Amino acid sequence: MARELQPLFSDTSLAAERVLLERLRALGAKGRLARVAELRDATIGVATLRLRKEHPTWSEHRIRVELAKTWLEPELHRRVYGDTEP
Repeated sequence: MARELQPLFSDTSLAAERVLLERLRALGAKGRLARVAELRDATIGVATLRLRKEHPTWSEHRIRVELAKTWLEPELHRRVYGDTEP
């Protein structure tokens, strides 16, 4: 007996989700991984722009250090970058 599909997203129809899944499957593993990398890069770019806007005097190094706080555990961030608070 086939189970009934439930929507993955509350704001998307099942028909649209089917198209999305078909296209993702058609990309293959390599294509999906490339898409993830593109989305990661876009996310980092947006976060970088936000930090530059909020802190226009920060150096590029300081921005990279602050960005790393978003994906490193606090203890690992301290071990890698030391105490970076102003």
